[in-house]
Amino acid sequence: MQHHPHRILALALALPIAAAACSSSGSSSSSSTHASTSTTTAPAPLQVTTSACRGVSSGRALALGPSTRAALVAIGTRYLQQAVAEPVHTGKLGAGFGADFEPAAAARVGAGGADAAAMTEMAGPLTGSGAPVSATLACTVLGDATGKPATASLAITATAASKGRSAHRTGELLVVRGGDGHWRIGGYDITVVRDAGDGTGATTTSAGKQP
Repeated sequence: MQHHPHRILALALALPIAAAACSSSGSSSSSSTHASTSTTTAPAPLQVTTSACRGVSSGRALALGPSTRAALVAIGTRYLQQAVAEPVHTGKLGAGFGADFEPAAAARVGAGGADAAAMTEMAGPLTGSGAPVSATLACTVLGDATGKPATASLAITATAASKGRSAHRTGELLVVRGGDGHWRIGGYDITVVRDAGDGTGATTTSAGKQP
């Protein structure tokens, strides 16, 4: 299993989930950030803290507008909701899970897929427990030679804990822009550490796919 298949940058900044602007400027190898932080409570129960959106381009200045940022944040938030929070809360994947993935990736992350154990919380010690999930989301966008957003890395963490049991997920979703202009998850590099709280110790499960 290959890890970090196409990591764009080490992520340390934050990305607001609301519609605050995140603009880019500069020339060759330019970058920009909008350094504000936002915490949002979503259904089932999920709390997401988004921190920096960063745009990077090796060519023309990256035209990273609020609609692009909002679309990417929405994809990351839906993943956290559908793949992690809903299984912990209800024991089932969220409605529509897989729609944000490219077909080859969707086949691997859905129920029974080769990477489902790492990518979803359907078979963990907290599945169906109703435990709250706290998560973080940060975004880096890489522009093409013309300065248009082309690929993005969504760095995520997600933690659920209750009565000595825990599941802690870290990694990134690699998002690509298709010919139809829509952003979809084409790759990922995710690791989850689970502890059933029964004294047997923690287990680690990982999955990686290049876009």
